[in-house]
Amino acid sequence: MFEVISWYLAIFLIGALAAPLGYFLFGRLKDYGYPFYRIIGLGFITYIAWILGSLRILPFSNLSILVSIFFLALSSFLIVHFKKIHVTKDFFRKALLYEIMFIVFCFLFIAYKLYHSEIKDIEKFMDFAFLNALLRTSYFPPQDPWFAGEPINYYYFGHLGAAVLTKLTLIKSGVTFNLMVATNYVFYVTGIFSLAYNLTKKYFWSFLAIVIAAFMGNISFIIGVLSKAEFKATNIIKVLFQEQTSVWWAEATRIIPGTINEFPLYSFLLGDLHAHYLDLPFVLTAILALFLILKEETDLIFKVFLGILFSILFITNSWDYLIYAVFLILVLLYRNGFKKEGILESLKFGSIVGGVSLIGLLPFYLNFAPGSQGIKIVTAPRTEIEHFLILFSLQMFVVAIFLGLRFYKKVKGKKDFILPFLIILGVGAFIFKSAQILPFLFILSFLLSILILEDKKINEEAKFNYVLIGMSFFIILFCEVFYLKDIYGIDFQRANTIFKLYYELWIYLSLSVVWVAYYLWEKKEKINYVFFPVAFILLLASIYYLPNSVKVSADGFQKKLGLDGTKYIENKYPYDYMAIEWLNKSVKGSKIIAEKPGNSYTDDSRISSYTGLATPLGWLGHEWGWHGSADGLVPRRDDVAKLYQTNDEKEAWEIIDRYKIDYIYMGELERKDLAINPNSPINKLGETVYKNKKVEIIKVKR
Repeated sequence: MFEVISWYLAIFLIGALAAPLGYFLFGRLKDYGYPFYRIIGLGFITYIAWILGSLRILPFSNLSILVSIFFLALSSFLIVHFKKIHVTKDFFRKALLYEIMFIVFCFLFIAYKLYHSEIKDIEKFMDFAFLNALLRTSYFPPQDPWFAGEPINYYYFGHLGAAVLTKLTLIKSGVTFNLMVATNYVFYVTGIFSLAYNLTKKYFWSFLAIVIAAFMGNISFIIGVLSKAEFKATNIIKVLFQEQTSVWWAEATRIIPGTINEFPLYSFLLGDLHAHYLDLPFVLTAILALFLILKEETDLIFKVFLGILFSILFITNSWDYLIYAVFLILVLLYRNGFKKEGILESLKFGSIVGGVSLIGLLPFYLNFAPGSQGIKIVTAPRTEIEHFLILFSLQMFVVAIFLGLRFYKKVKGKKDFILPFLIILGVGAFIFKSAQILPFLFILSFLLSILILEDKKINEEAKFNYVLIGMSFFIILFCEVFYLKDIYGIDFQRANTIFKLYYELWIYLSLSVVWVAYYLWEKKEKINYVFFPVAFILLLASIYYLPNSVKVSADGFQKKLGLDGTKYIENKYPYDYMAIEWLNKSVKGSKIIAEKPGNSYTDDSRISSYTGLATPLGWLGHEWGWHGSADGLVPRRDDVAKLYQTNDEKEAWEIIDRYKIDYIYMGELERKDLAINPNSPINKLGETVYKNKKVEIIKVKR
């Protein structure tokens, strides 16, 4: 409990220090942008510490973090001193509401993590390795814990934020890993609430936004349960509540063949600290900033802030930088228009943001070699409408009804729109023949285009809804035509493209659903008698995913594990755990340790992952993906195996010198899988600095 309180207080104080800056940026909004003060504060501190470490002004340490906090406090002081900030009673009422929400959701998510905290499976070893490597590094980029001697060739800014909080609170990284997973989702939930509130000005719709964006899955789960169960109409309720285990909860993320269709709830329950998940708070901050741009004029400070935010997006998850560059362009063109003056104004705004962001991300980019091979044309089968509607049934129903209704109101009684109606009918007939998403998307995009051109006298919230829908259609279209080439073959060529882009699509459609529902309710449209019952049924069908996925992912809440994720290794490999504890206490800095080369999604590379010490080669498949090639990976794997298997001392020294190895680890997996030579000269290479029943660690003597 002390760790949780310390963690909360650290985040609260960071938010308090950032409050004047956050108020200056977002204080004109209905809720003053309060939930984003913590995000701005943590992003500011992490970014300054990263700049200081990247330029080698100060090593990454508590000192550099304190210097970063000083700069945050100074910025807030200057704003208070030079800018007129009027804080009203309403601000404190909203602040209290959000603080209560933050505490409640913190308690809820941390309570869940107590039963699902083990750092194992999927990407946790990788994310934990990054976090621990960052805690050991002095300067940036940090050494890759799974590719010794080379920098991390992946996005690590989100992990750095977790490292900053770990250093500040002095809490063990095995605990802060899980605290960060929970806190990040609190940031997401409260951010979604704030965005919906600023769009609707109503608390009910804002809470509904949380349900749709953060506690909802897709309808594949209920379809799977019903299709696999044998039942009669009379016992359908029994089937729905007793047959849930017949469908594995992760199947909901593999609906479109050859792709990954992850959504925020699944990410939280999975518990990885992966780039796309860690970027959620910054993504929502960008959306709020773009809404404010559409709503009113912004000054130079705001543009510089947005530029730095775009830099953070790039070094946290570079896919989002590209997405929000398009988002910014759409907002600027919609606000300023397509006339010469409007285009010039948009170019001026975009140039400032783009220039600041490119300068801000340069220290990262100069040490980053993208593993992708550029944008290619999709040659694999495209998305079938059936699969797409399973993923986004509620969202697309709401959007289609809204666009159709608005279009009908515009064309009613107008002869000029007979031709558009015929086009829509023609394409509609083609939909049933092709069964693909593109014709369906064409119809909705056509309706949206007409409405944007025709709906001149609408408020900024309605305009922003159009932008959200427009961005949604852009993402869908892009994924049907293009993909970013990586190491996967034709069957999975769109896997990562849809994975990263559909994640943003989920957010845009969730916000749009809430605004449309609010709009139709307020307008008291006749269609509401059909719209809301159907939407409610689809909502229930989508929420059906929640209870089973929570229960199964937490193993039925049968065992309370605590927040320390390293208990997994302690229970499974107790002698390795004792050695890991010794390494973490006794070995300082970014040293290199030889251990069994790793295969992805296994317990291999456990030492480098749990200590942050670099090893010549960790999970081979991951390094292959990050570098876009297997060149140099297999020789490293073979060299490390030779180090354990050779009886030639000279050969052993050549391998040690090649990778600058400081320690040689001999544990259960090394002895079992590498068949260590009984005549191995390893003990002649240095001294035994640690030994227990099953582990021996040799410190190399150079």
